[in-house]
This record gives sequence, structure tokens and C-alpha cells, in this order.
Amino acid sequence: MKKNDLKLSIIAIVILGIIIGSYMYHAMAKRPVFVLKTVGTGNLSETVSATGHVIPDTSANLSFERSGKIVKINHVVGDQVKAGEVLASLDGSDTSAQLDQAKSQANSAQAILKQSQENLKSAKYKLRVLKTDSTKTYNEKQEQEKIIDADKALVDSRIAQVTAANANVKYLSLQVAKNNLKAPFGGIVSKKDVEEGETVTAGTPIFTLISPNYKIEAYFSQNDVVKIKIGDSAQISLEASGNNQNLVAKVTAIDPAATQINGVSSYKVTLNLDTDVQLRAGLNADVSIKVAQRNNVVTVPKADVLEKDNQSYVMAPDARGKEILKKVQTGISSGNITEIVSGLSAGDQIFSLQNK
Repeated sequence: MKKNDLKLSIIAIVILGIIIGSYMYHAMAKRPVFVLKTVGTGNLSETVSATGHVIPDTSANLSFERSGKIVKINHVVGDQVKAGEVLASLDGSDTSAQLDQAKSQANSAQAILKQSQENLKSAKYKLRVLKTDSTKTYNEKQEQEKIIDADKALVDSRIAQVTAANANVKYLSLQVAKNNLKAPFGGIVSKKDVEEGETVTAGTPIFTLISPNYKIEAYFSQNDVVKIKIGDSAQISLEASGNNQNLVAKVTAIDPAATQINGVSSYKVTLNLDTDVQLRAGLNADVSIKVAQRNNVVTVPKADVLEKDNQSYVMAPDARGKEILKKVQTGISSGNITEIVSGLSAGDQIFSLQNK
């Protein structure tokens, strides 16, 4: 073998040795290291979390019931209004004139009815006088009764006319009222899609009104939602005006049916804030709901619990100190700590994974 070839072989052997040694070192370093640890107790709280958003407690898209030209807009986006306040008005000159005429006709019909009732009253009085006058003939009395019958029929007709006239007034009053778009509840104008002078079509939303009160909606997985109950307290974290706000809320509703989000079944949970704060619709909110609390319970690191065939185990020493699998029943978990319901007691020893 040439001298150069021997030198290259030695270098290759050295490099191979370094590679093998490095591999063995890292392989040994990756092996888990367990230490004997005494089981203790602690307090645990389990929470479930989801990201939701702020929405108004009440929201409504508002539109006119009739078509027409906008002649007046009283409020713009951001205005706070009371229930019943007029937001905008249509040109109602045609319906207003019709209403005035209908009211005049109704008043006239009422006056004619009153006169007819007076005539009937007089006819009845005259008949009573005829009946007490022995000089009056039977035919005279009969004629007077016919007059009374005719007056009664006329009064009935006049009543029908008054009823029809009043109904027309009521109908036109409703039409005139439709010229004004009113706020159905007290709130804030969040959207306005019309200007004065524009013509709008009946049923086309032109205003959006939201209530000044807000709630949180968040979607939880099917595994988490079964742990949530109405009345549960929640911590809400959201960013408003660049500052994190931490608020308290309570669960007020849980949808019974799932909503498919990206192919995953999720359940909507609604929460009402406990305090009155200034919020904006659409803000993202991190929701954390405490679903369980355990005090003074046996706990172990979650990493020390082994799962096999739907059963939980920990690695514990037997009487001779040999490692054995010990069956346990787990409870809630919080962070990297798990509750042990049965199988271990405080003071027992287990082999615990050592953090490197």
C-alpha cells in the first residue's frame, strides 16, 4: 500500500469514529432519564379556551315599508338614539293630503250621523205623543211608525258610512307613519346607506342599528363544550385601543346543535359581560372558562402518566425497588399537572421523568 493511501485510510477511520461517537453520544442524551419522586398534593383548576368575538346584544337592519324620496335624514353613523326617534323621512305630501281629506270626510259623516240620530229621536217622541192623544187616528200613528223605521234605516246607513270613513283615516294614518323610519330600540347607528334626495325602495335596508350592550360568542370543540354549564364564569381577554383588557363574563347560552367550521363540529357559546364597558363590535376575544376546581388532591406531572389500552399507569417501584407499571385513575389536568383520583396516595413514590 502506498504511503498516501495509508494516510487517507487513517483519516477516514478517524472521521468515521468521530461520527459514530457523536451519534452514540446524542442517542444516549436523548434517552429519557427517570428519578424517584415522592407524590404530593395540590390545587388544580381545569379551563377550556377558545377565540371568539364581540357582537352587539341586539342588531337590526332598518328599511322603509314604502318606496319614496328621502327628504330628511336626522342621524348619522355613531349617533346614539332613543327608541321611537325618527332616523329619516320620505316625501309624504301625497299621503298627507289624502289623510287631511279623509279626516274632513270622517268629520262630515259624523255630523250627518248626529243629525240623523236627532231626527230619529224626534220621530220617536212624536209617536209617543200621538199614542197619548185620543183624537189621533190609527192611520196617523201607523204613518209615524213608518217614518221611525225609515229614520232607523238611515241611522244604520250613516253609522256604516262613519265606520268606513274612520277606517280610511286609520289606513291613511298608517301610510303617513310609514314616511318616517323610527328606531325600534335605543342604540347606536352603525351604518347609513342613503343620502337626502335619493329614492329608496320598500324593504331595502338603509340603516343598521345596534344596541349599546355587547356579548361574546365563541365556538368550542365537542370535547370541551360538554364540560361547560350555563352560569359558568369566564375570563375574557381582548385588545381594545391597543391595550389588553381582561374582563369577566358568564355563560348564558350553549347551542344544542353543532356548527361545521372547516369541517369540524363546534358549538357556539354565548357569554354576557359582568361589567358595563365601552367595546366595539367585531373585536377578537380570547375566552377561558373554568370548568372544574379541585383542592388538596393528589397530583403528578402529566408527563409521568402513561396510556395503554385506554388505561392510565405510572411507573412506580415495587418492594425491591424494581420498576413496575401501576394502574391509576386520572381526573382533571391543569397545565402540565394531572390529578390522580385513585391508585396513588400522597407520600407514595413514582419514577418521574427528569427534565434536561
